[in-house]
Amino acid sequence: MTTCLNRYGWLFPGVMILLGVLMPGSALAATVEVQPLGNFLYMAGTDSASPQINIDPLQGKSAGTNGMGEILSLSEVLRYALERNRNIEIAAYQPLQAEQDLRRYRSVYDPVAFAAGSTSQVDRPVQSQLDTGSILDDALTEDRWLVRAGVKSLVPSGATVSLYQEIDYLDSSSSLIFPNPQGTSRVTAQLNQPLLKGIGDWENRTAIKVARLNVNISNEDFRQTVMDVVANAALTYWQLAQDQQVIDIARRYLDKTKDIYQREHYRLGRGLAKELDVARIAANLDSRLSELILLQKQAKTTEKRLQLLINAPGLFVVPRQLKVDMRKEAILNGVNLDHAMAESEALQYRPELERVRRELQVAELNKGLAKLDRLPTLDFQASYSKNALDDEVRDVGGDAYESDKDSWTLGLNFEIPLGNRAANSQYRRTEFDYRRKLAEYEQVKETIIFEVNQALTDLELAQAEVEAAERARETALKVVEGENALFELARADTSDLLQAQNQLDLAERKLTQGLVAFSRARIVLNRAKGTLLNEFGVQLQ
Repeated sequence: MTTCLNRYGWLFPGVMILLGVLMPGSALAATVEVQPLGNFLYMAGTDSASPQINIDPLQGKSAGTNGMGEILSLSEVLRYALERNRNIEIAAYQPLQAEQDLRRYRSVYDPVAFAAGSTSQVDRPVQSQLDTGSILDDALTEDRWLVRAGVKSLVPSGATVSLYQEIDYLDSSSSLIFPNPQGTSRVTAQLNQPLLKGIGDWENRTAIKVARLNVNISNEDFRQTVMDVVANAALTYWQLAQDQQVIDIARRYLDKTKDIYQREHYRLGRGLAKELDVARIAANLDSRLSELILLQKQAKTTEKRLQLLINAPGLFVVPRQLKVDMRKEAILNGVNLDHAMAESEALQYRPELERVRRELQVAELNKGLAKLDRLPTLDFQASYSKNALDDEVRDVGGDAYESDKDSWTLGLNFEIPLGNRAANSQYRRTEFDYRRKLAEYEQVKETIIFEVNQALTDLELAQAEVEAAERARETALKVVEGENALFELARADTSDLLQAQNQLDLAERKLTQGLVAFSRARIVLNRAKGTLLNEFGVQLQ
């Protein structure tokens, strides 16, 4: 008789064959890889000290802002927003969680090794001569232990396949047991294959497909969060730029009003000016000073809002100023107002629409699964065993592989719920959910097209506003020059000059507001088209 080790060597080829059958399930589940988004490649541009930056919002933040120069560019602001914004940091975990869900669903096809064991002892009165084989015995005693070990797995066909071995030891006081003690061994292969409901394992395969789509959905949610943060940071940056520009204009005309007041106050002391004119200038000066304070307060509020967006306290330490090119040519350059092209880009790139597309695919998958679940249960069951018996328990495990004693079973199991109301109700529910997603998809498309057209309209109006404000500033400048000339010749009083300066001040503010409104409308348009990240050189990886 061969040794136990040699006999057990027959087990390993069988296990390897079974694993070869099982592993395609894992391969099938991993045919299409979906990578979660989580970091950025930021092409910051020529106005940044670091034109290309790799950013991971889940890693440590940069040391701080003390090393930056006095000029704060939009690229630097966006860099800090991508790196430090809390909404981006929170959203970056969602694709990672979705990826783990996908791995968890794929693991359903992983082979499972199992083992179980039990031991028992019997000591009972003899109830029949058949218990021990002798009428002289008054008790039956038995010592028994059982060990089972093997491997099993679900395969893509929906079948459950298992291969295991059992070893049973028995030591009995019965003379009818031979040999005694004895060991029995069985090597069994089992198959349970659904033929109707459950065939093809559509439940788990659908769960894997849904999990893969959920990774895509979480990626789109992350993309949308990043886009919203970038848009808000850029819009707030331009709003702060406008506030600072308006403050500069207000200071400039405040200084001019001070010059007029000092000159007229000097002339009043010489009896060359009227006291009413000086009082009128003083009132105008106080009004401008009060307005400047309000403008500074508004700028400080905008500054704090931008700091909150980029999570970088101390970013606006004096004398740090924004870097903004307010020339009309720089701001209005490269404008495309093609409505059809803008709508086409939006329908291709908007993350909200892509998200609904994926959700629609999920609803379709769930509908198909619910339709299959209405089928009755019909399972094919088969098993095959090789059996061995030996008086040496250490050898009986290997004997089973050489034994010519085998057994097998074939069977069918059929079930159908009468009325099948639960499955039919679930199918109707998934049908309604699919229709709802279709309606939602159309609604999102219509909303996106509306937003694109509204953004284009706002951009056109902002461009017209800039043109009108520029003409108004040129006209107001001529009026101020004329009033200054008349004032020098003492042919105009201070009220006319102050009114002309107020008109020029207002015109310059309107021009600044128009240029900023155009820049902000451009950002809103790119956000509506879904191309904002590309416009700012942000690539999600």
